[in-house]
Amino acid sequence: GNLIEVGRAQYAAEMLRVMGHPLRLQIVALLEEAGELPAGAIYGALGEPQPTVSQRLSKMRGLGLLKTRKAEGQVFYSVAQLQLFQLLDCVRRCQVHRFADQNA
Repeated sequence: GNLIEVGRAQYAAEMLRVMGHPLRLQIVALLEEAGELPAGAIYGALGEPQPTVSQRLSKMRGLGLLKTRKAEGQVFYSVAQLQLFQLLDCVRRCQVHRFADQNA
């Protein structure tokens, strides 16, 4: 039927839990716009302490949501699963409906 296999359901739930953090959604939005960014640019754009952002990036990378490459003595991040952009679009559409309803 339409049931998701248990292992896949667990991964999906963990991915959604991780992506449910505002800072992680902002990271995906930054990478959507830039394609790839060095870690320092991500820290600077978010205005959050480096250890906080680093922890969020590490968790996303651990789940396979982000990928990295090293060049010029820096670590560059990009999105590994392009479906994250669809998830971000879904969140944006939900926000439009929510805030439109509040203004009605």
